Amino acid sequence: MSAISDRLKKTIQSIFDLPKEEIETEIDYIVKATRKGESQGQQVKDILQKIEDTEEKIDQVKEIVKSVNSVLTSLKAAKTVAETTEKASTISSALNPASAAVAVAQKFIIEKVKLEIEEAKNALNVTPQLIENFNKFIIDTKEKLKKVQKEMKRKKALREQRKRKLNS
Repeated sequence: MSAISDRLKKTIQSIFDLPKEEIETEIDYIVKATRKGESQGQQVKDILQKIEDTEEKIDQVKEIVKSVNSVLTSLKAAKTVAETTEKASTISSALNPASAAVAVAQKFIIEKVKLEIEEAKNALNVTPQLIENFNKFIIDTKEKLKKVQKEMKRKKALREQRKRKLNS
């Protein structure tokens, strides 16, 4: 794996995957507790805050994508320079053995840069879909929380109604 794609994947995982798992776990707990009749008002507020914090990090990923695109542009320029140097070294290698060694080294550098560019592009191509999937997850999670809150209010209203009937 290339350094750029590895770093991009680690960043995406820390921003999307880890909070997503944590949010899912907390949502499941809130749903179970609500079904048992426990009030989860503060927990719902806390999870909504966590979701907002995570949503803000999407902008961070978009900035990272811009940075990676800039790095790719630089790598492409470096690849062009390396290819030109390799050609010059190959031509001059007929007269100088050191130039032949430089040409071989340049070929190695060019291959590594090509690999780096290709892997970084692949990681960048996946990023928009990951952002879209995460946004869908956020929407679904908020819907689930709304349902839980409605259920909490309904149960509370039923409890109040039962109390009034018992007291009258």
